[in-house]
Amino acid sequence: MTACIIMKRHSKHLKQLGILFSLVLCVISNYSCSGGTNKFRLSEDCQQIDSFKNIVLQVFLENSGSMNGYMIAGSEFKDAVYDLASALSSRCDTTELFFVNSMVSMYSQSLESFVRDMSPQLFQQFPGNRMNSDLADVIAQVIAKTDSNRISMLVSDFILDVPNGPVLSIKQTQVRNAVKRKIVNDKDFSVVILHLESKYCGKFNGVLQNLHRPYYIWLMGNKYLLGRLLAKEQPEDIQHGIRHQCAFTPDAPLACVIASGAATESLRSSSRRSAHFVELKMDLCSTLQPQAYILSPVNYDTRGNNGITVEKVCQLAKADSCFTHLITLKIPNRIKPCADGLLLKAQTLPLWVDSINQDYVPIGKHIPDRTIGIRNLIQGVSDAYKEVSSCGHVDFTISAH
Repeated sequence: MTACIIMKRHSKHLKQLGILFSLVLCVISNYSCSGGTNKFRLSEDCQQIDSFKNIVLQVFLENSGSMNGYMIAGSEFKDAVYDLASALSSRCDTTELFFVNSMVSMYSQSLESFVRDMSPQLFQQFPGNRMNSDLADVIAQVIAKTDSNRISMLVSDFILDVPNGPVLSIKQTQVRNAVKRKIVNDKDFSVVILHLESKYCGKFNGVLQNLHRPYYIWLMGNKYLLGRLLAKEQPEDIQHGIRHQCAFTPDAPLACVIASGAATESLRSSSRRSAHFVELKMDLCSTLQPQAYILSPVNYDTRGNNGITVEKVCQLAKADSCFTHLITLKIPNRIKPCADGLLLKAQTLPLWVDSINQDYVPIGKHIPDRTIGIRNLIQGVSDAYKEVSSCGHVDFTISAH
């Protein structure tokens, strides 16, 4: 009887030792499966600080005869131009106003009167060829007057008035050359193009008509300065709205911090985790891209082939003045130490440009909601940036602990 009790107790102790041994094996197994801890660290050039002083806004209104039709009561044209110009002007130190065709003429009154008094009669008071404007020449003139602290706003219907089709490609090359020359002297020179529509009353196809016609606003200047101004007054918020938007800008480092506020983020490998998630606060306003483009993860890429992807992009509240977006990176669990980078891909010529373009046709065959030669003008800008694959980047490293 005593021996039986002793045997039962001995058996119980063996079971407890077995359980303890199993737990020890589990810990050892998990430890051996772990690859240790890596560190995610941003590169130093991610901290982009820019300071601008004596900022000048230059507003250029192209005043050829085809612009007369927008100068009517109830025209969305005047509302939108005044809305955007006022918003930009309020954040600049000086605003300068011009009429432009074959010549550039300064208007010495206020922005309010510039827009309020727009009329065919006012246009006629300024010199230059008002019969038609060579828009490639106009663009080149405006680019020449733009520098690192001067933002130019060019407003026109951008009809490329040329005698025949083959000249369109020559004008495209002329625009490309003007932009490329500017980039040589100002590496941050960028172009934002807005497509809008307005009521229009004037001769179209040789007949007086009431209809809606497209027009365009081109914003040109330093990408960081443009980004700062447009971050407060986003183009899609312009009165009456915009139809389309695109931007062409060189690549450059983006301001970025790890969202937690730490200098590094620990990435501890584990068999229980499929991936790591790192949140980054970034300032993407200098990319000049539309919000819909920025918010789509498919528009991001990485420098390396390390399996890192963008999981999610969110817009931050405007109260967070230093950064505009929160980006979540998905990093493979067992990633090896490496150097990599996050890129926002540059846009090529958008599809909407073809939908609003009309190649040269004789008078009488123009389509009201299309613009002759606009594709060539925008393609000229795009060609100047064809070697640019991204409009902003953040470099980072993943290193062993």
